[in-house]
Amino acid sequence: MKKQLILVLLALLPMLAFAEKRGVIYEGIYFIVYDDGTAHVTWNPERYSGDIVIPASFVFEGKEYHTVSLTDYAFYECFDLKSISLPNGLGFIGPMAFQYCVSLEEITIPETVNTIAAGAFADCISLHKFNMPKQLVNIGEGAFYGCPHISCLNIPKTVQFIGGQAFDQCFIETIFVNNVFTLKSGDVLPFSDETFNHAMLYVPEGMWREAVYASAYWKYFANIREATVKTGSLQAARAYMMLDAQTHRHLAYEGGNELNADKAFYTFDESDADFSWQFVEEGGNKYLYNIGAKKFANVNAAGELELSSQAQPIKMEQEEEGVKIGNKTFFFVANSQVNADDNATAIKGIMMQPEEDADAVWYTLDGRQLHDAPVIKGIYLRNGKKVTVK
Repeated sequence: MKKQLILVLLALLPMLAFAEKRGVIYEGIYFIVYDDGTAHVTWNPERYSGDIVIPASFVFEGKEYHTVSLTDYAFYECFDLKSISLPNGLGFIGPMAFQYCVSLEEITIPETVNTIAAGAFADCISLHKFNMPKQLVNIGEGAFYGCPHISCLNIPKTVQFIGGQAFDQCFIETIFVNNVFTLKSGDVLPFSDETFNHAMLYVPEGMWREAVYASAYWKYFANIREATVKTGSLQAARAYMMLDAQTHRHLAYEGGNELNADKAFYTFDESDADFSWQFVEEGGNKYLYNIGAKKFANVNAAGELELSSQAQPIKMEQEEEGVKIGNKTFFFVANSQVNADDNATAIKGIMMQPEEDADAVWYTLDGRQLHDAPVIKGIYLRNGKKVTVK
């Protein structure tokens, strides 16, 4: 009997060692630390305020600790918390961790976080900007309940569970979901009736049917559109709307060579060609053409898109959530209400002329090639530029 008791105690020793913990205050942040070197941010009885930076690791009494989680109620009712920097390596945001942080406007959640627990950001009434990490798996019940300024969501394909009322009482305009197959929820739906009825749900190209007939809650959305997120799926014969992959705002022609990247989907008519873009590819080069402006998009030195009558190849990099062009990532939504513009191909053809004879080739503005130099007054295209003949 004594021998068996000793064996049981020996088996429990690792668990007992792990259970040893103590409270530590490091640079004003309250932690619970364990002998295994992990540190967990915990509640401050005086409440955190202002701008807070959580260290990824720190040394206390000669031992190094690594921050891995925010415990239950860690920042609960920190009414004057303005901003917080969370470290890479953080994996868990606990229940009610930021509930009632009414002054918190935006937060960057580290890509290492896999769980945002129940009520973690509930009633953060000023929160309007946050990200969902690419390793996120679980979003707990009421995680963002009562955050009225959250207008768009990007749900990574890693997410497998969204709890009931997770985004209830949020005025969501658009949602992009990378996967409609594995997502599950509890008995209570994660979105409000207003979101189901009025928000636009974007799903990857080819998944509309799965979303409409899904056993999960996606079928309750009244508005579902497919989004193209791969350059190889773009078709030259179609018109597209370009949406910023982070904000879901549309990129539109504003006038002159100016573009506006902050147009909400409900503020315009889809038949407006200023919001419509055409993809052109020739000789391995890619071009973007705005149908309303009849101009091409170029990337300036700051990495921003602007318009020009002269086409220049654009670098388009494939990313998980869309196509990176310049310093932004976009996804494309087909627009059946605007026809593709044949001028895009005609103008593009001018740009592809060999350098040695480009100056000798003239085109009309509608893309018709002339046999000789024009003799009638007007505006023509030569070497990709407009030339006035007087």
